[in-house]
Amino acid sequence: MLTAGILLFDDQGRIRTTQDAPTDFNGGTPTAHGGLLSSDRDVDPFVYLAGLGYGPQSRLTDTASPLNPIGPFVNDKGQVRVSGDPPAYWYAGLPFTADGMLSVVDDVAPMEFAFSSAFSNAFDSPSAA
Repeated sequence: MLTAGILLFDDQGRIRTTQDAPTDFNGGTPTAHGGLLSSDRDVDPFVYLAGLGYGPQSRLTDTASPLNPIGPFVNDKGQVRVSGDPPAYWYAGLPFTADGMLSVVDDVAPMEFAFSSAFSNAFDSPSAA
């Protein structure tokens, strides 16, 4: 089961995804970085939960291939069928394309920039010896 309420979306309404390892699970939805859907593209499922396939790193498996649909949005392997197209409709808070595929966008994990880190650390006081 995918839980829409914990996911992050872009300005078009697509689910933001990452290939980073999940740090949280809610109802079977693996997320990282505060709500990016943790997924593996075109990886064969290793285990299944509620008909959805998960890879060996506990990420949801997905595919951009429109072939072999067997359910509302999975293929015959249990991979979620995804597309970068904008959503045409929403069901249970999840965005779907006109072709019935989950609308997603590959995202990047937030990074700490060297300038920000150096600036923040400049205010650390040296320890007294």
